[in-house]
Amino acid sequence: MDIKTLFKKLGIFSLSLLILGLFCHASVEAAPFIEGGIGFGGWASKLTGNLAYKQGLINLDADLDLSTTKVAPKAWAELELPIPLFPNIRADVAVFKYTGSSTVTNLGFGDYVFNGSISSKLKLNQYDFLLYYHIPFIRFATANSIDIRWGLEGRYFDGYVRVSGTASGISVTEEKNFSFIIPMAYLGATLSPPGVPFRVLADARGISYEGSYYYDFEGKVEFTLLKLPPVGRIFVDGGYKWEHLRLKEGKPINDFETKSTLQGVFAEVGLDF
Repeated sequence: MDIKTLFKKLGIFSLSLLILGLFCHASVEAAPFIEGGIGFGGWASKLTGNLAYKQGLINLDADLDLSTTKVAPKAWAELELPIPLFPNIRADVAVFKYTGSSTVTNLGFGDYVFNGSISSKLKLNQYDFLLYYHIPFIRFATANSIDIRWGLEGRYFDGYVRVSGTASGISVTEEKNFSFIIPMAYLGATLSPPGVPFRVLADARGISYEGSYYYDFEGKVEFTLLKLPPVGRIFVDGGYKWEHLRLKEGKPINDFETKSTLQGVFAEVGLDF
């Protein structure tokens, strides 16, 4: 699935949530309770670590030259409904693409051993779907200064790793496609100091199972640019995000394993309603 298709689908979803939220917000009865938003931005992410496909581990930097910092487009949409026991919903998407070229000796990848000059490419799409709740009474007890959230999240990974070069004197291309879902526990917190146009947010996600694990930590500061009563507000935010993934061979991808990290600064613009 290409980036245009990804953002078209997310755009439709975001617009649907926005229209629903604005419709509910316009209702006198629902106005104090309905919340939601959409946002778009970029993540200056750097990829490091190693991976293996059928053979030994190879380094993403020294062997494949994939550890340059690239800006990954990202977007999200969320909606909170005032229905008892019904979870709040958030969807995210991010698109990553890294390319590199290097000179190698006896680099094993897939069914080939490469020597000489190679070119490499890694493409990764991340789709998130989060169901979460606010811990009761914390916002009320702190006059909306503190909010704690918890929930369950599923992250779907879709992409490939491709290496092109010379193996046994023949020009070849080897590619490993992958797609899998990782379920995670989610915990988030927001600090909104009274009387100032900003707030601080932190989110953590993670899971560990039979030697494979995945952790995701994010912190950001969000500034209000413009209030648009009765619709909501326009804001910008910036922060740092760190993801660390360890997949053992066969869990969940056969003939493939990795221990890799994505990290870097990001910035977004969004609309709350």
